[in-house]
Amino acid sequence: MDGRALILEGGGSRGLYTAGVLDAFLDYNIEFDNCYSVSAGATFGQNFITKQKKRTYDITMKYMNDWRYCSKRSLFLTGDMVGVKFVYDTLPNKLEPADYETFKKNPCRFYTVCANVETGEVEYLHVEDLKRDMDMVRASASLPIISRMVHINGKKYLDGGILDSIPAKYSLEHGNSKAVVILTQHKGFVKKPSSEVTYIKKLYGRKYPKFAEAAASRHVRYNEALAFIDEHEGKDVFVFRPKEPVEVARMELDREKLDKLYHDGYRDAVERMEELKQFLAK
Repeated sequence: MDGRALILEGGGSRGLYTAGVLDAFLDYNIEFDNCYSVSAGATFGQNFITKQKKRTYDITMKYMNDWRYCSKRSLFLTGDMVGVKFVYDTLPNKLEPADYETFKKNPCRFYTVCANVETGEVEYLHVEDLKRDMDMVRASASLPIISRMVHINGKKYLDGGILDSIPAKYSLEHGNSKAVVILTQHKGFVKKPSSEVTYIKKLYGRKYPKFAEAAASRHVRYNEALAFIDEHEGKDVFVFRPKEPVEVARMELDREKLDKLYHDGYRDAVERMEELKQFLAK
């Protein structure tokens, strides 16, 4: 098929850049056939499929200091730093309703990238019904160490970024002719080995050795993905990324930084909108 893919990298609070780009897409009626979302890219990307402009921004700004949203207190009490009940139930079903019907009607197929903890392999889960399949979003965004594993159909999952942080290559190899990639780091960024690898090996190594091994080499796959994108940019890949290094922590609490990052994303998308339309029309 001649599909148009949207690729959403994770990055925690850096995803406010992604939210800005996606809201510009909504304003300019930019649509895709398939969306492959990773970690925070999944939690923010769902709002693009439901066509709820600024929902990501508004929720972040309104609840960022609420311990139920994300906190060490939540981690201590529940085993998840991101509050599962609050973020994946209370918010979408009561406080900030998700538009489940629009999600169902949107022809864009929405996938979340997840790491199968037992096999150490990546899986791309198709979210057909957002309300029913919300655990697929949660699984993709469940970071090792600070999250419990998510059980879906007898399988155990954690953050998909461990295995495929930027699935541009996957998207092009599976039926899409074009990929629009939204990154959350500036051009020239190189991922280094994570300091968390030692803790991951201790926590998961004995029972889930393949997952622990994969986590140790995450930076290699990440940098290979960037190299692939650089090679294909201007051909079958179109890239949005921050123009400057992002001085925003994974779990940032500085409102000014987050507001600026969101508006940077929106501005960058608007500035290149005609270029993007031409790319998608080829």
